[in-house]
Amino acid sequence: MTLRGNLKDFELSDLLQLLHMSLKNGALKITSSEGEGIIYIENGIIKDARINEEEGEIAMAKIMQWKEGIFEFLPNIKSSKNTINLPIPNLLLEIARKIDEWKVIEKIIPSLDAIFEIEPNPDTDVEEIELNKNEWKVLSRIDGKKSIKEIADSLKIDAFEIAKIFYGLATSGLIRMKEKKEEKKEEKKEEGKGFMGLFKRKK
Repeated sequence: MTLRGNLKDFELSDLLQLLHMSLKNGALKITSSEGEGIIYIENGIIKDARINEEEGEIAMAKIMQWKEGIFEFLPNIKSSKNTINLPIPNLLLEIARKIDEWKVIEKIIPSLDAIFEIEPNPDTDVEEIELNKNEWKVLSRIDGKKSIKEIADSLKIDAFEIAKIFYGLATSGLIRMKEKKEEKKEEKKEEGKGFMGLFKRKK
């Protein structure tokens, strides 16, 4: 029996609960005006989720907000990646929390494809800012060229966690999103310690 329908008639959370209880193996493909998402399930456990270039729990958080779209369950299709490993009921609770967080984050971080650069004149007392290990690693990789996703991949940091780090750095005034079209300005390189010498490390 083919499992196919519209999210207008069947809520995604109910659909996932059904797949969990029946211990299904395969991929749930969802096509909506927001894009195309796919959720891979093995024995009722979600192993991977993808939407456009995003994956894992951040992809699930976006898919779970869709209210319209055509879904189809494709049996026995597996993902080569394992970005999630939670029973569906547990994941739904976690995703509900992350959806609330993401609604706040995406006001500053619209996409993991966004590119940020160091704020040359931060409107904050940088000497009082303390960075933890991951924040320091992320800040050191921000160069106005690499996207958030590229930095996440290079540091092997979960996409949702790195989005929170970028949000924190941006709201602290240390970084800013790079404009897609920038007017060329006269480049002046400052000599001295550079931005890394301005921040304290958390012990």
